Amino acid sequence: MEDPTISIYTVPDPIRNVDSDAYERRYMTLAIDTPYDLKLKTSKGHDAVLCHAHGHLLSILNWNRALSLNDYMLAMTKLKDQIKGCHHNDITIDSARQVLMIYKSCFIVDVLLLFYEGRLTSSVDSTCGSIYSQILWIDFLLVENQLPFLVLEKVFDMAVVDKSRYPSLVDIALYFFDHFMERDLQKPVMVSKSVHHLLHLVHHHLLPLHPPQHLNQKSHPLTNLIFSKLRSVIPLRHSPPTLLPKHNQAKQLFVIKPIPSAKRLKDTGIKFKKREGTGFQNVCFDSRHGVLEIPSLSIHSNTKILLRNLTAWEQCHSAACAYFTAYAIFMDYIVKTDEDTEILVQSGIIEHSFCSNKDVTPVFNGLSTNLGYIGLEDSFLPHICNELNKYCHNPYHIWWANLMTFYFGNPWTIILATTIIILIVFTFTQTFFSNYSYLGLP
Repeated sequence: MEDPTISIYTVPDPIRNVDSDAYERRYMTLAIDTPYDLKLKTSKGHDAVLCHAHGHLLSILNWNRALSLNDYMLAMTKLKDQIKGCHHNDITIDSARQVLMIYKSCFIVDVLLLFYEGRLTSSVDSTCGSIYSQILWIDFLLVENQLPFLVLEKVFDMAVVDKSRYPSLVDIALYFFDHFMERDLQKPVMVSKSVHHLLHLVHHHLLPLHPPQHLNQKSHPLTNLIFSKLRSVIPLRHSPPTLLPKHNQAKQLFVIKPIPSAKRLKDTGIKFKKREGTGFQNVCFDSRHGVLEIPSLSIHSNTKILLRNLTAWEQCHSAACAYFTAYAIFMDYIVKTDEDTEILVQSGIIEHSFCSNKDVTPVFNGLSTNLGYIGLEDSFLPHICNELNKYCHNPYHIWWANLMTFYFGNPWTIILATTIIILIVFTFTQTFFSNYSYLGLP
């Protein structure tokens, strides 16, 4: 069984190889198990960014001038065992790596504090100017770019002398991320001791406040998949077919069949409707009226990166709810072509800032490739897939959809059909009264 304290992982190659760029940092490498390298395509290059990062370290030291860099070094030394326990890979924390850890944690905490105070401006950052936070927020949420939250909180506690002026570091971090994504503000804020890292914090607060009972499920990495005793399995796509050991292969599994794309669902008579409220997985299907309700999603340039890192972390962390994994599989099923995207945009389910709807399709294409998913039989994904497949394979629904599409989809066809019906009724009425008169009935 995996150690529950482990929360920082390397993205598995089968997932990374699908879209490796989604897991690469844009500005700065923050994880302590990687070298201290920075990346920014500017005329000043690497040295300018390195000096800028050093400036954030000096800024943290200025927050509390009673403490020196050695004090921070001593604090990190005391946390060494806890920090090592957070990483899936074995790491050695020597003095050089401790310095890097202080640099990176001071960088993150100073950015969050400056943003909270409204001082993260071009006067502070001459390299990136006003787009600084736009670059950094996605770097803070990459699977392989995470620092243990206990490290960030230690730096925050040491730097901020007057705690009465500031909320907790959790609140400050959420304030930062709220400017780039939508979450349910009614959900209670996490206790700092429960937070593994910034990605975990955002993952938790994007979950629904009251998840349906069928969402009490977990995603498992491939190494844990064979030990599962749950009743339903969606195996890894493009993976070896034998995911279960021989003694488990005789078990009856609830296998999920893929659902048709949005275009095919619409051709079967299913209507798409925007569902009010937040929550990716707040999806429902009314089989009685053929209405599929999906919450709206605002798509921007970093949406694909965010979704891929959320699902990748769920794949690695066995204690994480398979919330975004199920959503990724569902959306990858229904969005195959630009026509599918067009249907969801017209229904108000997808909103985007791209120039064309065609730019939205790649966000979902292949989003679930090589993802493993395990859920209960009555969970969101199996339930929706089964209901939609059942509806689509019903001969009556197919007949009715074809009738409405090919015979009543054109207004002139409707006018013609109505005219024919009126003529038939008129002819019948005329015939009836003619016979009525002929027979001489009173």
